Amino acid sequence: IMLNIFATKTIYSFYTGHSFLSELITEVEPGFHFIFGDSGKTDYPTPGLDTVKYFFSQLRTLQNNYDFIFFDTAAGGSEDTLAFLSRADVNIIVTTPEPTAVMDAYVMLKLLKHDRFMGKKYLLVNRCVTLEDVNQTHNNFNAAAKHFLNDGAELLGHLDSDESVTTSIINQELLVKHFPQGKTSKQIDLLGSNLIEIAQMANIQQTL
Repeated sequence: IMLNIFATKTIYSFYTGHSFLSELITEVEPGFHFIFGDSGKTDYPTPGLDTVKYFFSQLRTLQNNYDFIFFDTAAGGSEDTLAFLSRADVNIIVTTPEPTAVMDAYVMLKLLKHDRFMGKKYLLVNRCVTLEDVNQTHNNFNAAAKHFLNDGAELLGHLDSDESVTTSIINQELLVKHFPQGKTSKQIDLLGSNLIEIAQMANIQQTL
């Protein structure tokens, strides 16, 4: 809906055995491809362990075509969501400065630790008003994680509150395309640079 694109096939087709992952890819923009989710179906299947393993085997056949593959998972830590997150190379936990959101982020970290996730974990603070919001949110999150879990997450970056984001959603437009010089677009560029640096460091460590 937010991209104003009608998807003829969604991830539902994969879960029900009617399509391969490669058949579900939609090119939204050059360099930006998408596999659409689905909702509103009463028979929506819950992916079992075999389905998750098959999903990642399919993904491995596509990974060389992309620099990054992102999973935008639903909020919360359901069993099927954790099955995907625990197999990812990196987990980016998105939160906001509100205490309830920070608590939700902490719970997600706790679930990942319980699931023995061994990859890198990062925190992204969304809808910030000041830089103090960012630092306080990250510090509060890591203080709780260190005290109760002996764990934590590095700060990937932040996104400020920005009316252009709401405008893009209402107009069903890509933010970085229609507001390329906007504050949030520049922050997204910085997040991308941070991810590239993380990937480069991971590649260096693998070759050592």
